[in-house]
Amino acid sequence: MPWSLKFHDPIIIEGRKPLRTLRDAAVYITALPAREQKLLHWQAAAEAVLLVGTKGGDPMLAEIGVRRALNYGKVAEREPRRKRVKVWRIVR
Repeated sequence: MPWSLKFHDPIIIEGRKPLRTLRDAAVYITALPAREQKLLHWQAAAEAVLLVGTKGGDPMLAEIGVRRALNYGKVAEREPRRKRVKVWRIVR
């Protein structure tokens, strides 16, 4: 039962069907190359998936772990900084 728990939002991965359940995430992580599996962010994600899959609990924990591992090292695009508004004071 716990392995069939669905994530709140499916995790979209380009060129692959989305990860919808804990089982999908576990299969994805175990299919990664051994070198990539040894990275700390993937070990943390695997531990979160394993913890929720065996002990039960909220699948959001595993979802956050997998999303963080997928986005590790990516730089978020930011909006350009706006100029600061000039503040005028009236001196008497």
